[in-house]
Formats: sequence, structure tokens, C-alpha cells
Amino acid sequence: MNNGNGAPKFLVDPYLEWVKTEGIPVHEDFGFDLLTLDVKPWARMDALGAYAHCLGRGDFANMYVCEIPPGKQTAPQQHMFEEVVYVLDGNGSTVVDTVAFACFKKSLWTELGGFDEKLLTNEDYDFNYRVRLAGLDVILDRSGHCDYFARTSFSDLAAQYRRYGGWKARMIRLHPRSIKLRHLVAPAFVLSLVCLMTLSIFWPPFALLLSLEIGLYVLLSLTFGWQIKQRNNDGLGMLLLLPLVFLTIHLTWGTSFLLGLVRQPR
Repeated sequence: MNNGNGAPKFLVDPYLEWVKTEGIPVHEDFGFDLLTLDVKPWARMDALGAYAHCLGRGDFANMYVCEIPPGKQTAPQQHMFEEVVYVLDGNGSTVVDTVAFACFKKSLWTELGGFDEKLLTNEDYDFNYRVRLAGLDVILDRSGHCDYFARTSFSDLAAQYRRYGGWKARMIRLHPRSIKLRHLVAPAFVLSLVCLMTLSIFWPPFALLLSLEIGLYVLLSLTFGWQIKQRNNDGLGMLLLLPLVFLTIHLTWGTSFLLGLVRQPR
């Protein structure tokens, strides 16, 4: 990289250099409460914003917060990469890749053939994907409301995500181009655990890598568990419970996804 006066600069991250020119705060930590981050006027987006860089993220999966005033919109942006947007707070609508408990016009439902009844789970994602293939948008409207009752035991939670993972794999076999990076995180985690445990039998240094991975997972689980506990004013029991919830979801979803790639889910 050249610094403008002809002298080369080494060990420079072009992305981070570019971020410095954006004129908004840059936060770095292992985890964030995104709703409380300090934001400043962001000229490029014509809104308020801040960057939130998770430590240990490597050179990808960067994140920012953008605060849009009521009734306003950001300046048009052009991207040469995939971007996933989550609505943290507020009402309004935005285009998403899928949405749960959706409503569609009967004419569209008939035109696209409704749910694929061969899929016992993930049939909603499949339908939303076919909607987007037809050139239409899936809209998330935050003004709507529904009550969702979560599973009340670890066994029920494991059964739920075991079903989700297996049928997600089946759906991706039907539509390979529908896969997203987030779908691979839990399977990659499970695969890495199995590989490192197996390799450590033959070469003990792999046991150190396994310990580091497990330690990092526990640390991140406690970090995000603490943020959820603080946000909901829960007791310390919730902080100890949430890492077990995260582990149950990731292990069952990831394992059943990998198995679902090679066999019919049950």
C-alpha cells in the first residue's frame, strides 16, 4: 500500500484504513449490546451509524449499526457482496430473505404451488425462496405482532433443532443456491469438534486446539448470555442456563444438518 508520498506502508488492512475515513465511531469488543452503542452522523448512509467489530472475527464478518429516523431512509448503496440486515428495534418494513408466520395473497400461493409438502420443516423458507426466485420481495413488517411460545425443556429444544437442521439440509439439496453463510456455522462447529477430537488421538497437539476452541465457545456464550441477562433483567441463573441453550441448539442443528446431507431426515 502506498501512503501518497511514494513511501510504501506494510501490514496495513485496507478495510480498516477505509473505515477510518467514514467519520463514525468504531467499537471493538468480544460482544456488544447493539442498542446502546454510540452512533454519529454518517454522511455516506445519510443516517446515524457506528461500526461494531467483534474481536477475533478475522478479515470478514464485519458489522455496523445504522439508525434510521422514523419515516426516513438511507442514501442508496451499491454492494459487490452479500449483506444480512437485522432490525434491532422500531417499526416499519424491510426486504428480507425469509420471514416466519408470513401472509401471502391467495393468487401468489396458487401460482407458486404453496408449501412443498415433502418438506416436514423449513417449508416456509422454501416457499419464501421460490417467491424471491419469481422476482418478488419478502417483506418483514415490524408493525405486526404474534406470540411465540418457546420450548420449555432441553429435550424438546434438542428435538426442535434436530428437526430444523435435518430438513434445512434437505431443502438445500433441493435449492443449493439458497444456502447462506449462517447456515454453515453450526455444522462447521460440529465438524471441527469431531475432527479435532479424532486427530488429537493420533497427535496430542490437536488436543490444545480443541481446548482453545471449547474455551472460546464458552467465553462467547457467557458474553452473549450476560448481555441477554442484562437486557431482560434476569438473575444469574439465566447466565448459567443460556450457554447450555446455545450448545444444545448448535450441536443438534449442526449434527442433524450434516446427517441430512447424506440421508433422509426423520
